[in-house]
Amino acid sequence: GLRESQDLSKVVDELESRNLLHGPLGVYGISYGATTAIHLASVDSRVKTVVAVAPFSDMRSEVSHYVRTIAMPGVGRLLSEEVIQEAVDEAGELGGYEPDDADAAVAIQRTQIPVLLIHGKSDFIIPHEHSQRIHASAPHTSDLVELRAAGHLSVWLDPLRRVERRALVWFDEQLAP
Repeated sequence: GLRESQDLSKVVDELESRNLLHGPLGVYGISYGATTAIHLASVDSRVKTVVAVAPFSDMRSEVSHYVRTIAMPGVGRLLSEEVIQEAVDEAGELGGYEPDDADAAVAIQRTQIPVLLIHGKSDFIIPHEHSQRIHASAPHTSDLVELRAAGHLSVWLDPLRRVERRALVWFDEQLAP
């Protein structure tokens, strides 16, 4: 989300230049987009609040988890942590960024805006502990809602509209004039 947050800041610049940005700006993101939203808030003061649904706290631990459980189940468990982290370092070199900077738990500390974290407790793609770590790093400016029996896909699809309702209430409260 480091590069993408810079891209999003340019999108906000363009919205402003076209007079399409009116009032305070709230940002909503799911999964990778949730992490990106937190990074955006840490670099763009125009963002006044964030709703982050199922974010990962840091790239290194999520890549390791993802490789072992989702991308390469079985085979991924045979890879050493060192091999996985070398691949993360190489990806950083190729992408021109420092993987250790891709840490939403650090990024959230660089802003004082309110952030709502929503995460399913049954998320096996990005475990809810990621949101717990982000919240623990900024407990005075973030709220954490953990949805029992919700996984990664069910917070995206939101069949019971729990995420949608909480996000709308949050934005109404945080962005009210």
